Amino acid sequence: MAKAQKNMRKNAENTHELSSELCISVGAGELADLFGRSLEWVRELKTRGVIQNTGTRSRPQYDLVISINSIFADHSRRVALSGKKAARATDARTREIELRIEQKERDLISVGESVDIISELAEMFRAEFAGLPARFSSDQSKQAAVRAEAERSLRTIEASAKQAIQRLQHGASK
Repeated sequence: MAKAQKNMRKNAENTHELSSELCISVGAGELADLFGRSLEWVRELKTRGVIQNTGTRSRPQYDLVISINSIFADHSRRVALSGKKAARATDARTREIELRIEQKERDLISVGESVDIISELAEMFRAEFAGLPARFSSDQSKQAAVRAEAERSLRTIEASAKQAIQRLQHGASK
């Protein structure tokens, strides 16, 4: 960037030396017509210091060669800045999308983890139901009835767990 600015200054100095020898003064209207722009555009360039008035306040005149060089240099600088702004905006949008994806990935549970959780829950049910008949009653016939009912419930839970595991492993959704 510094090298480009140095080259622009050098070009401006060379142009200024040439224009002193070939000084062609034009009015604001002629300069606007040359670029197909409005008088307001020429005034804005003057206000921003891009071009210099070599005439009087009531009748502004501009050195044509210096003005053209300055306008192109200013345009190049503005284009470079707008490109950088667009790149920064694109980078920011990309980073925002990446952060959203990371968040979604953190919220997801892998298939392997899901299978392990389902299997662990089924084992916990079996362990808890194993002691249920003895806690329910000391009568052997009542324990047998509770045990049979618990086994039926456990088979249903285990069958549902196996189906859930198969759906996860094969990618089918419920």
